[in-house]
Amino acid sequence: MTRFYFIRHGKTQWNLDSRYQGANGDSPLLAQSYKEIKLLAKSLENVEIAHIFSSPLPRAKTTAQKLDEALGNTIPLTIDARLAEFNLGKMEGMKFADVAKRWPQVLDAFRHHPDRYNPEIVDSESFQSVIKRVSAAVYEYAQQYPSSNVVIVSHGAALNAAING
Repeated sequence: MTRFYFIRHGKTQWNLDSRYQGANGDSPLLAQSYKEIKLLAKSLENVEIAHIFSSPLPRAKTTAQKLDEALGNTIPLTIDARLAEFNLGKMEGMKFADVAKRWPQVLDAFRHHPDRYNPEIVDSESFQSVIKRVSAAVYEYAQQYPSSNVVIVSHGAALNAAING
């Protein structure tokens, strides 16, 4: 059986600023994130990892690369667009509080009632779309590595949607 290690990218300035990054927004990792990646690597040092797969977005890709580096640069690393963050449309780059004011029902559905989320209001991706693409990647990796440990570096909303979906 494949054992997956789902890892969210390191913290960024936009995380501190309470901004939605989504699939099209991005800000660099914070200095503390590099230290946390080293701590993560230390916690994984006795795990035999067959492969690392990562989202292509810089915050996730950098996290994956630095994790691989801290583990000795011996693990194959593949960038897979299917692991990208949820495309949040008009919400991307906006502060959480501003989204809550402008689209309270959309935000409530996004956070608490995915079955009621209407992506058309904010020109975003649907939960079904995110679940379908991330799940397809995970199933493919499980077939490639049926009895190995696999690391997936992605994003909070995409991983949450896929795991809960």
